[in-house]
Amino acid sequence: MIREIVTMEIQPDNDEQAKDTIRFVAEYMHADSGCLKSSFNIETEQNINLRITSEWSNDISHQRYISSEAFLGLMLLLDLAVPEPQIRYEVIEEVHGLEYISKHRLNGSSPM
Repeated sequence: MIREIVTMEIQPDNDEQAKDTIRFVAEYMHADSGCLKSSFNIETEQNINLRITSEWSNDISHQRYISSEAFLGLMLLLDLAVPEPQIRYEVIEEVHGLEYISKHRLNGSSPM
């Protein structure tokens, strides 16, 4: 799984362009079966603070997104960001739940 986290701050005079781009990106993510989850957090104070988090099922799905017009629109929006935007990718090999805790607690393993 690949998690992409984009954070940026946009000045209010670019508000409409930002909203249009976010709508376009959200529609793409919603329609793509490789996108497992997406969230869009927008805070408006003096500037617009935006955080987009998406989770992709595999590298192929994420590459398809990176090659899309939606991602290009997001990259163009990054050009309007002040100060420099941040993009972070997390590649997650395995995801565990409570069974992980049980396994390690029952084994009696100690980190010391």
